[in-house]
Amino acid sequence: MSTGFLFVAPDPILDRGKAMMVCAELAAREARCRKDAQRAWPTAEAILVHLGRSLIDLGEFDRSDLLRRLLGDWAARVGRPRLAVVGGRNGVARAMVEAPAEWVAGLAPLALLHRTDRRAAQFDVAQMAQLFNCPSDQAEALEVFSIFLRRALSGESRDTVLQPLAWAGDARVAAVCDGQSLPIDDPRDLVAAVGQARSLALADIALPIAFEALSGVQASRPAFILTAMLIAAFDGSLRRPDVGAQAQGAVCASSPTALLELIARRLLQRQNQRHVQSASRQPSEPA
Repeated sequence: MSTGFLFVAPDPILDRGKAMMVCAELAAREARCRKDAQRAWPTAEAILVHLGRSLIDLGEFDRSDLLRRLLGDWAARVGRPRLAVVGGRNGVARAMVEAPAEWVAGLAPLALLHRTDRRAAQFDVAQMAQLFNCPSDQAEALEVFSIFLRRALSGESRDTVLQPLAWAGDARVAAVCDGQSLPIDDPRDLVAAVGQARSLALADIALPIAFEALSGVQASRPAFILTAMLIAAFDGSLRRPDVGAQAQGAVCASSPTALLELIARRLLQRQNQRHVQSASRQPSEPA
């Protein structure tokens, strides 16, 4: 009989998924501390938690269920729970449009659920973008980003994932896919944020350095979030420092790390269930 110790092999995909979720929330806090403190709703934490739980419970993206959960969160934040039932949707819609787009953190749970299904991932990203009144060109950019994120999670190298990609759509999005730099005077929108995230991830640098670079060009809050998610999806816990505004000396709230890690684990379990069910019915979709 063997008397050796039993070791459980680490799961690199789970490690990268956990890091991606945690770093998305961390980056939102970092951007608030460095750039501006404008209130955002939904916050990165809210979208990560509520979208994650919705995907776990239903096994698919459901706009109505997500909006219901977010509406309850918003009403609780403003201290008027009845707004979740009476007249709250107008305020929610206004908050979505006016606040910085921290909702892009929702690409993390979608990437976990659809890690092996490119078509489903892009479809749900487009649905989420529509829910948050995102212009079509910026929604396209997020679809492209979902391709990067899923492939990084699966363990493909930076050079492979971020190599020039042909995109038959918006010209600015196609330029980002091709690896081109957008003009400095271009809008600081989600297309630009995806381009910045791609460039910094390709440079293979640590998160604190990436945040310094983004801060130096006054990048948008979504650029911080997308960059952190992509770097974490490539590197996992190796690139998950608690950087929360150390350079600035600011005081930020602690991250809900344990909850986000649990959601990441359960989303991957859901993804495995979906993959097995899909494989039993039809050939799998190419990544």
